[in-house]
Amino acid sequence: RYGVPKNAIRKVLGKETDEYSIEAALDVQTITGIAQNTEVWEFVFGLTFDMTLVTETIMATPGAPRVVSLSYAGDENILGETLIKAGNVGLMKFGLAGFTFVSAAGDNGPVLNIHTCSTFSAYFPGSSPYVVSVGGTAYNNDTKQLHPWIDGSGGFSIFSPRPKFQDSAVEEYLKSATTLPPNKNGAVYNTANRAYPDISGFGAFEPTIVHGKTLQED
Repeated sequence: RYGVPKNAIRKVLGKETDEYSIEAALDVQTITGIAQNTEVWEFVFGLTFDMTLVTETIMATPGAPRVVSLSYAGDENILGETLIKAGNVGLMKFGLAGFTFVSAAGDNGPVLNIHTCSTFSAYFPGSSPYVVSVGGTAYNNDTKQLHPWIDGSGGFSIFSPRPKFQDSAVEEYLKSATTLPPNKNGAVYNTANRAYPDISGFGAFEPTIVHGKTLQED
């Protein structure tokens, strides 16, 4: 359908369920539609944010693909500093082993810190310095152009320091951006921490086939 060649998933590791089937279908169909004839594996972990478990399981699997995509995200403030820091170590080792971890930046804008309701949190693992964090764009039918997806997330981690390779880009952005939320003395978000996303791709209202029906998914 849509002129895309069939590309069956080579291996499925873990027990599949219908609970996250729409999100998984969106991921697989996007990957195989863009990178046609790529060998695709599916690792099923459920909704876990234990990136040490995820990365160590994949690294221990013989022949596992070297590029991994994950499209869900969790609030750093809820997940907690201990889990975030342990996950960052796992993701760092993953990169050193020659793997690339691509992660969604998240939905619903800069997530609000539920404890203060006046500061921003961030979405992990997209906020990790050791992943390629991907934001979303959307197509405007009136202008016939892509624009930033209004429901996409981004901002600054609350636990992970900004890596040096981001310094020049972030500082230039902060100087040129004119519509950022007020942030007197860094009270709302910490610009010294990891900024995300790194890149953006088409991420809204994508045709996704699930159980024979075409849905519009983000």
